[in-house]
Amino acid sequence: MSKQTRRRYSDEFKEEAVKLITEQGYKVSEAARNLDINVSMLSRWQRELGPESDGSIDADEKAELQQLRKENKTLRMEREILKKALAKSIHEASKESYGSRRISESFQAKGYPVGRYQARSLMRKLNLVAKSTKRFKVTTDSNHNHPVAPNLLNRQFQVDRPDTVWASDITYLWTRQGWLYVAVVLDLFSRKVVGWSIDRRMTTELVKKALNIIPIEGVNTPAMPIKKN
Repeated sequence: MSKQTRRRYSDEFKEEAVKLITEQGYKVSEAARNLDINVSMLSRWQRELGPESDGSIDADEKAELQQLRKENKTLRMEREILKKALAKSIHEASKESYGSRRISESFQAKGYPVGRYQARSLMRKLNLVAKSTKRFKVTTDSNHNHPVAPNLLNRQFQVDRPDTVWASDITYLWTRQGWLYVAVVLDLFSRKVVGWSIDRRMTTELVKKALNIIPIEGVNTPAMPIKKN
């Protein structure tokens, strides 16, 4: 059975740990938790290294030190409240789309040295979650000089037999490979897909490929021209 190696700490580390209590107003338990060390060990360091340990300060100096600790703690609390309020304001101004990186950048732009990990901690405390914005891609272009086909269907979508009217449309999907466009041809009677194609670009060839799949078994070309939405 292997013996657990005991962690060793330098004198400099011990002094800095004690300063969290004596100069920055941390409680012993709070400082120990932040440093990931044992409370009793930190208390012992405080007794050994603290300013009161050698009796070098009198009662007035001791009282002044305690007052300074109290004021320091109050300032830290006020600064924490300010940061929380500012983080919430930045998040709301971004329509809840900012994550820790952009909130950190906003803090720094305003002159506050808040890093990404501190911004993430603030978001966690305030239950702030970045919402991803919906990607949008325009698929309709009405600004052109091409001839426009007459509307023979005239919104008569109720069809009494198959292969009478087909309708088509183009949509888009965001994938890890980028935008992909999908052209689909639908039989309005059966609502079955009779042709489709996928491409990286939205071109005439995209629609042609969907039509080139037709005819398939059991499908006849409709008498009425295809309605393109």
